[in-house]
Formats: sequence, structure tokens, C-alpha cells
Amino acid sequence: MPIGQKVKTANRSVHSHTGFSTTAARLLLCCAAVLLLPQLLHAGSVPLLQVAEELDLQLQWDAVSSRGTLVRGDTYLGFFPGVPFAAVNYQRTIPIDPVSWDSQGGLLVTPETREIIERLFPPPAEQPPGRISTVFIDPGHGGKDPGAIGRHTVDGTPMELREKDVVLDVSLRLARLLRQRNPEIDIVMSREDDRYIELIDRYEMANDVAAGANDSTLFVSIHANASINTRAQGFEVWYLPPEFRRTLITEADYRGSEEIVPILNTMMEEELTIQSILLGRHILSGLEGQLGSGVPNRGLKQETFAVVRGAHMPSVLVEIGFLTNSEEFRRLQDSAYLQEIAEGIYNGLNEFIKSY
Repeated sequence: MPIGQKVKTANRSVHSHTGFSTTAARLLLCCAAVLLLPQLLHAGSVPLLQVAEELDLQLQWDAVSSRGTLVRGDTYLGFFPGVPFAAVNYQRTIPIDPVSWDSQGGLLVTPETREIIERLFPPPAEQPPGRISTVFIDPGHGGKDPGAIGRHTVDGTPMELREKDVVLDVSLRLARLLRQRNPEIDIVMSREDDRYIELIDRYEMANDVAAGANDSTLFVSIHANASINTRAQGFEVWYLPPEFRRTLITEADYRGSEEIVPILNTMMEEELTIQSILLGRHILSGLEGQLGSGVPNRGLKQETFAVVRGAHMPSVLVEIGFLTNSEEFRRLQDSAYLQEIAEGIYNGLNEFIKSY
């Protein structure tokens, strides 16, 4: 055999041997990668159940199809363990590191897959805290309805004082204080002059006040008292009795779930009662602090006053004094005293608003 052919044969033998070694190495690397894939995927992986809890997701598992689904609201992410794709809302697929099993039979996700899940299910926007957005002030009576009338002789001169005028004066002062000191709050009045307004129109005006999802309105009706006992004097606050039930929610608001309407009405009624009691206590405290111990604090009382029972919000009726008492009659004629009453009611309202 010629020398050249031997060399070529030798070369072919060498090349063939080298090619076999490269192919084998590649096969070994591939096998190693396959064998090590679970360990590689598990490195840094976290339990899927933990991710679901942290992101407030529901993890559903179909044992028949071995399919998992992450759910929050209207967003769905379906996956199969070991499959490098996931389905979003059953409409499109996205690549992911496969969900894997741990040694205890739990599901694991890699940090990269977790990031994908977090992007698909961003944290819900934080709801702003509840706040008082509006104070509705209702000066009692008005127009053809004078309310209680006090008639007394002061320094030898017969004088008359009508409830509608006194409470309008105090209400306007209160509105001015709120607008000056709490400009972020809307102040609405049922009347700002001497006009007659039906009771139903008063609370419907308050119920119609536009408010955001976390906004609330306070209803404060201001009156002056009268009694056959001319010695009676002082201020008091009234709220709706807890056993009284208003229709705060109708079945039309919850079609298909009408059976829960009575339950929701009761829950809302109880919440409004609690808030009304707290509001009343704050106003009594504010008046007592402003007027001093010389004016009796007659306390917090219950009654189904029409103007209060129609309001779908924390609501109170404030009686600022007795026109039938000669001493209180004199005080209620004094502009400076009316300002003190307005300051006292404001202080109570402001404390309630800050604590709401």
C-alpha cells in the first residue's frame, strides 16, 4: 500500500476517533443538563402556595388534568407542572420557567416565574381611608313655620323670640366656622334664609349629596326647645333609637341576592347608630366645654324625629336651649352667646371628624 494512503487511513482513523469523543461529550452534557434541570430550577425557587398567599391569589388545582390555576378577580393564569408555558385568561400563552414539584409534593416556582406572576397580578391599589367629605346643616323650621316661640319681659319690655330665627343664626355661624377652619369639607345647608322646607325635602337633600366611595356625610339638625316646665333649660342631643329600622338598601341594589338585603340593612343601621352616638357625644362635649358648667348638659337622648330618621348617614338633632325659660331666653338673644353655641358645636364636629 502506498505511503500516502496509509497516512490518509491513519488520519481518517484519528478524525473518526476525535469525532466520536466530541459527540459523546455533547451527549453526556445534554444528559447531565436533563438530570440537573430539576435541581437548577429548584435553586432559589419558592413554594407557589406562599406566592399565592402573599399576592392574595386563589390557587386552584384540577387533579384529573393535573392543571393549576391562579385566580384574582377577572385574571386567570393556568399552568401544567413541567410545561414551560402558561395560559393567561384562557386566551394567550406566555413562556415561563416550568412549575416544578418539591420532594413533599408541593409546587415550586423560580424567581423569574414569580416575577411574571407579580406582573400579571399587581397589588391592588390601596383604598384611601374613609373621611367626612360633607357636613349637612339643617336649621329647623323656617318660613310659615316659626317653630317654638318664646315670649318674656326683659327689663320691662315684652319681647318675642322665634325658634326659626335663632337656629338659622347659629347654623350660619357654624357653617362659617367650618368653611374657614375645614376648607377641605363641603358645607351644605338646607336653608340659608327664612324659607319653609318640608321635612322630607331636608333629608332627601342630604341623601342626594354626591360622595365618593370612601366619603361620608354628617347630618346635623339644629333646633331650640320649649317646655310647659318653664324651669327647664340647657342643651341636649338626640339620635335615632337603635331599634328603628330604615330602608338603607333595596332589593334592586342586589338583584339575584335579595336574601342578603335585610342582613345588610341591619348591619348598616347598626353602624349608623354607633356613629350617630359618637357624633352626639362629641357635640355635647364641645358645647359643655364652650358654655361652661352654668348651662345644663341634658345629655344624649333617643327619638324617632322625622328629619333624622330619613337621613341615610350619621345624624343628630341638637337642641341649643329652651325659649320658654326666661334665663335662657336672655342668653339666646345675645349674639356673643350664639357664637359660643356655634363654637361648641363646631368643636364637637371637628373632634368627631378627626377621629372618623
